[in-house]
Amino acid sequence: MRLISTSVLGAVSIWSMIFFTSCPPVCLTTTNEVLPAYHQIKLQKDECKIEKGKYAIYYDLSDGMKFAYQDNTLKDYLSDITNRINGSWNVYGLVTGQVEPISERGSELYAKVNREPYTDIKAPIEESMKDVIRKRMPSLIVSDLEEYQTINGKTEIQHRSAYAKNYFSQWLKMGGQIYFFVMDYKEPVNQKSKTSAMKDKHLFFVAFDNAEGEVRKFVEKAIEIRPKSYRTFNLSNKTYSLSTSYANATQGGNYHDSNGMDIISAVNEKIGEKDYFINDFENNWEFYPCFVSWNDMLKYAKDMQNPEVPKTDQYEHFLSKLFITFEDEDAFKIDNLDITVTNIQEDFEKYKNYATAMKCLDEKDENGSVSPEYKSVQGTKVLDMFKVSMNETKEKGKYEICVDFSDNFNGQNAKVNEGDMLKLDITIGNVQKGNIQNMENNFVWNDVDDKNEAIFQSVLNTLDDTNISPKGKLVYTYYVRAY
Repeated sequence: MRLISTSVLGAVSIWSMIFFTSCPPVCLTTTNEVLPAYHQIKLQKDECKIEKGKYAIYYDLSDGMKFAYQDNTLKDYLSDITNRINGSWNVYGLVTGQVEPISERGSELYAKVNREPYTDIKAPIEESMKDVIRKRMPSLIVSDLEEYQTINGKTEIQHRSAYAKNYFSQWLKMGGQIYFFVMDYKEPVNQKSKTSAMKDKHLFFVAFDNAEGEVRKFVEKAIEIRPKSYRTFNLSNKTYSLSTSYANATQGGNYHDSNGMDIISAVNEKIGEKDYFINDFENNWEFYPCFVSWNDMLKYAKDMQNPEVPKTDQYEHFLSKLFITFEDEDAFKIDNLDITVTNIQEDFEKYKNYATAMKCLDEKDENGSVSPEYKSVQGTKVLDMFKVSMNETKEKGKYEICVDFSDNFNGQNAKVNEGDMLKLDITIGNVQKGNIQNMENNFVWNDVDDKNEAIFQSVLNTLDDTNISPKGKLVYTYYVRAY
């Protein structure tokens, strides 16, 4: 049989020919075979554009840095970090108007960075951040982050300008995070006077990091033997981790009685010809094929909530035992989670047919291989069927994610037929900025006649960027089907 290149989503007669004429039954695909690939193409995952295996460090070599680099505590930090720089790192110095490569390593590098004197140098901090974004390497900037601007021939510190905002936002959009190590030191108001009054300053180790936090871990490891004389701030829109407490690899977060049986939703947990439970925790999704109707499921759940049922057998949640732990809330505080339920039956079946055609097709037309097409169709939003909650545990910052039937669900939904594939997306709900006072303590300092708020404003403006906010970001997905 010769097939013409056409849309696999069309003509039922073509599908009949493929299924029943060209291919033996072994060529048919199962839900469990297709669902992993389907999930990946539907996943709205931020493409991480950060390079791997290479790193960069930028040293501020401006006038005032000698006071930071020679501080009794900070010089130890600087030495420990600098002496660990190896061939995986590109090294740069920030001098007036430009970013210059540095070839020295080890003790020679430390001697170069910590040299005297520093003369009339205004380090181009913004240029270093541009370079980080351009090279896309996980990087460490060592600097007081004072940026200068020349207007009408006069060069002045930018006290209010959020000059770093765009670079912060761009890095986070790449899938990275920005981790600040903040240290205090004192600098003379008049650097040319030996009797000058002193002013408080901050030295920053700014890690433009990847999702794995390699630069942060590098710094922490380098200075771990030293007393902790620094504060930290994590500018990130994903500062949580997930975990489960499932009984074993073949059981999920669905109901199980004291004997390990699911008498509520009858999820098939045995690998075989029928659809069976999938736990792809690594990619944050699971599949629950329930071999009982939604109506009966709701009835059984209510029956098992009866106070007379032994506590070990009582029904509590439709899905549970998935935990979210908030590691820090420096940048954002997450108030709650949301759930979006979508009937994807039509779209999934189209993709399954496409996958079957790709698996079965062994003929060619005069133009070469036939290329089946998959054209996605919009799923149907399903309301008043499920709800999600985030319940506190005994461990600080750790919450259990629980999915339950909506109070308005009576066992039937006009948008759902038995056997339909439902997609339950757990997303970040309302968010707030982190502790503003903490941000001020880390990113505002007094200059001679003004406060320097440039980095503080850069951080705040980054948090106000709707493309950066974690609100609406996908946390986890459940695929559920009731037969």
